[in-house]
Amino acid sequence: MARQSHKRRIGSGFQQVDQRLLMAGDVQVWMSSGDLRIEGNASSNRVDIAEVNGMLRVTGNYLYGNTTINGQSTPFEIDANLVDDVFIGMNGGNDRVFVNNVHLNNTSHGDLVIDTDGGNDMVGVYNTLARDIIVRTHGNDDQVVVAYSNATDDIDVELGSGNDELDLYAVSAGDRIEIDGDTGNDDVAIQYSSAANKLFADLDSGDDIMWINGGNYEDIEINGDKDDDRVTLYGVTVADDLDIELHDGYDQLSINNTTVGGSINLDGGPGVDKASGSGNNFDIMKLFK
Repeated sequence: MARQSHKRRIGSGFQQVDQRLLMAGDVQVWMSSGDLRIEGNASSNRVDIAEVNGMLRVTGNYLYGNTTINGQSTPFEIDANLVDDVFIGMNGGNDRVFVNNVHLNNTSHGDLVIDTDGGNDMVGVYNTLARDIIVRTHGNDDQVVVAYSNATDDIDVELGSGNDELDLYAVSAGDRIEIDGDTGNDDVAIQYSSAANKLFADLDSGDDIMWINGGNYEDIEINGDKDDDRVTLYGVTVADDLDIELHDGYDQLSINNTTVGGSINLDGGPGVDKASGSGNNFDIMKLFK
């Protein structure tokens, strides 16, 4: 399958906040019961979160949105060993959130949760370790990259409505990778990644593209819903079950050099669909229906 051009952009559970804790500024940052909380306003903000010399540093960006931290141009810093979870809520606007080299492995939890709300947002998570990595982008056209990162439990990406792009590159999950595409024409690429349990993708309505290149999974389940979808697997190892249901529309499924150890269900749904592939330990043309 010819995949659309895709530029790699290595790029809620929020409680009501006591207003006495908030200082003036585009993005407020504070600690609460061992959790680092970052909350933006309705403007378009950029915030960078990185672990530097044992400190978690939260920095605004004057080049995009004139973003300040607690009303100041200086970063917010705290000893990384004091941080359990990181919760980020941007509250609207066209936001940019980048997390790099963060290690949330000091306690039994250690979640990274990013909720951008509405707007055309960009989220990048790189070289990061957490129990759960959760990204929610809601409506509009969003771009999400998670690369070289590990979740000891789940990686969960909820793209919301809109024409969204998601890249997962060299990530691993101790349990599941879950993707919710919602409505819109979404472009999802997963490369050299793994999930000890299941890769589950619900692409929902829209003309969606999903490309899985390499990687190891216990199970893979893909739900294409209606409209015209294109799904490609290349060089993937599935230890147990492979279940792909594309539903209505003119759908295209390509599977090459892929091994499946358990049951296989390949269902194009109603209408005229296309399947192709070779180098697998099964005959895609005989199984596709």
